[in-house]
Amino acid sequence: MNVAIAAIAATATATAIVVRASRRYMPPEPAALRTDLEFWYYGIQPGEHDAVAGHVTMIHESGWYVDAQGIATSMRIHGMRTMLTVQEALWDGNRVHDDAAGRLHALFDTLRDAGVLHQVVALYVIDEPDGRNCSHEDVVRACVLLRQVALDYPALAGVKLAVTYSYKGTLPGIDALDWVGLDDYGLGSGVLVSKQWRQMMSRLRMDQRCFVVPGGADPWRQDPEAFRRYAHSTPQCMGIMAFMWGSRDDSGEKNAGIKSNGMAPVYEALGHGILALRGKA
Repeated sequence: MNVAIAAIAATATATAIVVRASRRYMPPEPAALRTDLEFWYYGIQPGEHDAVAGHVTMIHESGWYVDAQGIATSMRIHGMRTMLTVQEALWDGNRVHDDAAGRLHALFDTLRDAGVLHQVVALYVIDEPDGRNCSHEDVVRACVLLRQVALDYPALAGVKLAVTYSYKGTLPGIDALDWVGLDDYGLGSGVLVSKQWRQMMSRLRMDQRCFVVPGGADPWRQDPEAFRRYAHSTPQCMGIMAFMWGSRDDSGEKNAGIKSNGMAPVYEALGHGILALRGKA
C-alpha cells in the first residue's frame, strides 16, 4: 500500500514538473524574420488608441461602452486598419439574433456613412464561442450571415472572419472562419504545445490562418518572446493578439492591463519590431 501511494505521489510530482516546464516553453530562434505579421491588442477600450497606435498594425474596436456612432468616431480619430467586434449585433447570448441581418446592416451603415468602413479588415465574430457553449451550427450560420451581409458593402470586400477559442477544445464553427486564435493564459507559452493548440492547428485548411494570444495583463504578465518566435517560424500564423492593454474588472476584481502592470515596454518593443519588419516588405 505504501509503495502504491509513493508511486502515485511520484507520478503527480513528475506531472507537476512537466506542467511547470511547459509554461516556460521557448521555441528556437526563427531562421528568418517575416515582414507580414500583424500585431494588435484584444479589446481596445475608449480613449486607449492613442497609446497603442504607434506600435500596432491594427486596432481592435470592441464596441465596449460605446454605440455604433462611438465606434465610428474612434475609427475616424485613429484612421487605422481595424478588427471590428460584431458580437453584440450578431449574437443573443450563445444564439444568433433573429434580426441579426438588420442589426449588422445598421452597424455597417453607420460606419459607411461616417467614411470609415473601408478601414475594417476583419470582423471578430464572437469571443470564445466554445466557452459560451455556442453550437457548431450556430457559429457556421453566423459566419454565413456575416458574409452575406458584407456583400452589400464594397468596402468589406475580402474582409476576414475571426474568433478566439478558449481551452475547451470543441472549436465550434472553425471551418467557416479565416483567422482563429486560442487562449489559455494559465499555461503561459505552453499553450503553443498544448493538446488544444495542436488540435486547432490540425483542423485548419491551407487557406486559414491562426494567431497567438499572449496574456500580458495581470495576473499572468506573460512575456511575449515565445509567441514572437512561434509567429515568425510558423507560416500559417498571421500575427499576435496581446491580451490586453487596458485594465479589466469582468471577473469581479480589478486586474491591471499591460499599460499599467510593467509589461508595456516589452509589448511596445514587440510591436515596433513587427512594424519595422513590415516597413522592409
